[in-house]
Amino acid sequence: MDNRDRDRSLLARSTNDDSDAPVQETSNDAAVSRDSAARLGYINDPWIRYFVKRPQRRAPLINRGTYSRFHGIQGTLKRFANAVAALRSEQSQEKKTEEEPAVGQVVVLGAGMDTSYFLMSADSNNSSVAGLRFFEVDFPEITAKKAATV
Repeated sequence: MDNRDRDRSLLARSTNDDSDAPVQETSNDAAVSRDSAARLGYINDPWIRYFVKRPQRRAPLINRGTYSRFHGIQGTLKRFANAVAALRSEQSQEKKTEEEPAVGQVVVLGAGMDTSYFLMSADSNNSSVAGLRFFEVDFPEITAKKAATV
C-alpha cells in the first residue's frame, strides 16, 4: 500500500466514523470561546472571527481560562521564536557557510482553528518568525474546514 492509498484509507475511515465527532466538536467549542474572549477584549486575536460562524458570549470564567491559555501559549511561542532567532544570529556571525541556518519547528497537535501562525506572522515586533516552520495536525475534516476558510 503506497502513501496515497494509506491516506485515502485513513480519510475514508475518519469520515465514516462518527465516534470521533465529539472530539472534533471541541475544535468549534474552543474557537467560539476564543472568539468570545477576543470580542470582549480579554485577548487580541483578530483572526479567530473568521473561523466562527455563530459567535456566542461565554461566561467570565471561560473567558478568563481562555485568556490564561492564550497568553501562556503565545508567550511560550514567542520565547521559542526568540531562542531560534538568537541561534540563527549566532550562526550568521560565525559565518559557517556550510551549515543551513537553524529552523525551529512548531507542531500543533489537534490544531483545530488555532491562529498562532497568523498571530506570530502578523506581529511586526517579532522578526524571529522567519526561523520557524509551523505544522498543524488534526482530523481531515477539521483541516479541510480551516483550509477552506483561509
